[in-house]
Amino acid sequence: MTACGLQAAPAGPVTFARDVAPIVFERCAVCHHPNGSAPFSLLTYATARPHATQIAAVTRTRVMPPWKSEPGYGDFIGHRPLTDGEIRVLQRWLEDGAAEGDPADLPTPPQWTDGWQLGIPDLVVALTQPYMLAAEGTDVSRVFVLPIPIERMRYVRGIEFRPGNAKVVHHANIRIDRTPASRVLDEQDPAPGYDGLLSHSAVYPDGHFPPLLPKGLAWRIAPRTDLVVEVHMKPSGKPEVVQPSVGFYFGSDPPERTPAMLRLGRQSIDIAPGEK
Repeated sequence: MTACGLQAAPAGPVTFARDVAPIVFERCAVCHHPNGSAPFSLLTYATARPHATQIAAVTRTRVMPPWKSEPGYGDFIGHRPLTDGEIRVLQRWLEDGAAEGDPADLPTPPQWTDGWQLGIPDLVVALTQPYMLAAEGTDVSRVFVLPIPIERMRYVRGIEFRPGNAKVVHHANIRIDRTPASRVLDEQDPAPGYDGLLSHSAVYPDGHFPPLLPKGLAWRIAPRTDLVVEVHMKPSGKPEVVQPSVGFYFGSDPPERTPAMLRLGRQSIDIAPGEK
């Protein structure tokens, strides 16, 4: 790797074991592993080869790895962009025939556990009654209200969302409600939660867990606060049980600084019905 972020071109045809696997293990496997949030794994040649054309296309256009912010407007924790050299290697793999290469060249695949990625939480809140997602139909957005069982002010350094069924949960938005408003809406619907709005902003899927906040930085939650989790789900062709949960990681001292949420938008977008 040179100082400018370009990767030296491999000698000879690009192979999965020697050239592609180190890239996808580092940049993509956080989602593309067995039972991960992505629809297929990239940890073996057998699972990656059928997607060689797709890999080349989505990396060339920088659709993948997914990242919301526009490049060149700041550095953010958690961003793992592909370098131009890495993208070129993935293009060449397809151009060279998407060969496996010598299995002895394959690096050790990364490992994931099914447990909490940030460690054991100090508190876990979960949907007590599972939501049953129908087998067929359009996407579903459902808002679940999870009371936070605390008796004193707590200082949150981090949270981790577990979808309860990664196969059908596409993304989730998480916020807190210090009023009874969300709980009132929840009580009006006999099923768990209430209908939400399909959106494209998210704090999940898998692979986007924010790290624990540094010492001195935390956000406060008081007793009688609800966690509001809006989950976007996609039917799988059979009935699915969805039961999300959220782990809280607390700090012991009052924070010196508190994070702020900033929503960026514009009012000038006007798309006529039927247009794309």
